[in-house]
Amino acid sequence: MKKVLLTLLAVIMTVTSCGIVFADEAEVFKNLKSAEYQKLMQNTVIVRPGSPDAFVYGKRYSMEDYAEYGETRKDGDKIYVPGGFINDVFPESAAAEGECELYKFSADNGLNIKEVNGNIYIAKNTYEIPDSISGYITKFFGIYVKPGAKGVGIYESPCASLETAKSVVSEIKKSVGLPDGGINIVLRAGTYIINSTVFFAETDSGLDGAPITYRAYKDERVCFDGGISVKGSEFLPVTDTQVKSKLPNPERVVGIDLSNKLSGFSDGFKGEDPANWSVIYKDAKLECARWPNSGFALTGEVLKRSKGRGDTFEFVVGDTRVKNWAKEDDPRMFGYFAFTWASERRLIAKVNTELLSITSNDHAEYGISADKQYYVYNMLCEMDNPGEVYFDKKNSMLYIYPVEGDPKSSEFLNNDVQFSLLSGDMFSLAGTQNVIFKGITFENSLGLAMKISDTCKNIQIRGCTFRNIKNAIEMEGFKHLVSGCDFYNITGRVLWTNCGDRYTLTPSETVITNNRFWNFNTVSRTN
Repeated sequence: MKKVLLTLLAVIMTVTSCGIVFADEAEVFKNLKSAEYQKLMQNTVIVRPGSPDAFVYGKRYSMEDYAEYGETRKDGDKIYVPGGFINDVFPESAAAEGECELYKFSADNGLNIKEVNGNIYIAKNTYEIPDSISGYITKFFGIYVKPGAKGVGIYESPCASLETAKSVVSEIKKSVGLPDGGINIVLRAGTYIINSTVFFAETDSGLDGAPITYRAYKDERVCFDGGISVKGSEFLPVTDTQVKSKLPNPERVVGIDLSNKLSGFSDGFKGEDPANWSVIYKDAKLECARWPNSGFALTGEVLKRSKGRGDTFEFVVGDTRVKNWAKEDDPRMFGYFAFTWASERRLIAKVNTELLSITSNDHAEYGISADKQYYVYNMLCEMDNPGEVYFDKKNSMLYIYPVEGDPKSSEFLNNDVQFSLLSGDMFSLAGTQNVIFKGITFENSLGLAMKISDTCKNIQIRGCTFRNIKNAIEMEGFKHLVSGCDFYNITGRVLWTNCGDRYTLTPSETVITNNRFWNFNTVSRTN
């Protein structure tokens, strides 16, 4: 790479007897996009400790390709970068191996080096770097976010939320514009609770060649979570006499009052079919209390066939346990009442304890016959198997029969139980372009993880994980990419696309490649 000599900063500075000073902030902003600002970027090599990025004469350069030494690091008063990076950027200088200490390298090769706001500037000539400009350049190395943080969004002082990071990007776009390669919003490890939809608008867009990238820091685990998490040790023995009377093994079941943990979430989740509620333990979805515990029962004699929408059907169960179902608050049924390609879920509206039959709340779409597969669920009286759960939505009580079979086991007490609550979209994009999501996990939601509207263009989802949610991605628009992602434990649809324009025959140019899918459509089985 050819070295360019440095000529720096004239227009935005005013020289006085006190030395170099700056015009007011508005004047600085006006001139940040000027030729002088561009000259600063184009005539320096800029690195920052903790970042894998560098700006080499105005162009973004990544050090991640140097596997052993993939970023700038600081050790005391010394700054180290990959030697391979130095050899590529300064080919006429002495060759460097392993890691290269920048202050020594600059001294040996007649280069000037200066640190301003944590950024390291290297150039041929001496220069002054205004704090107002260097502060913006700091953001070029990434806007850092960490749950619970209270900082300003830099590596040493992350901010707490995506909204704060998005506002910083907006400020940069208005003042200096996006740098080459765009801006990284770097997400540090942790769980980011999403209790309402995060919206991305046209104003959150990047540019061609300068995208806005939301990415996990290195290999850290970053989770956007649409629910809550509680320790097994927070569950208590069941004391409610009415609940205990329904449970087959009350001593094996524990419960927790979630009333104080639901703040911030809407009550929309209570309107969901209980089968969609994801109660996750050890990365596996627990079963809503049901009968039979596995597989299916077969419908008995059909006593009433529905005649259309709004009508009901009734069939014989033929088991005395039906008498207990009559005492349940919200019993449900699932079945293939006519064909194995058409599954249906219905409420149990009536239980006949004499005929041992159940009646639905609505019609069977394709009719109903005897000897068809079905099961019933969402009943405390059927909570008789380890790994079953029941949520009492009236009283916000969650009951669990631990997988280990013993609620006092140390395994259960020391592990987390997650419960999905968000019924809306996690991320919703409209009019947004040139945005990348990379290395992020979306989990624990009753809604849609990501909705990309038909006004979006060039949205990339790379190396992300979608799990323990109802639906993963709905995507319209043009030139999108979904690559290297994992989708699993999804009760509904994984990936729905309607990209391009069929009326004008405009191709979508959307690519979905190298993804893995398993254990999906576990509730919405045939639609």
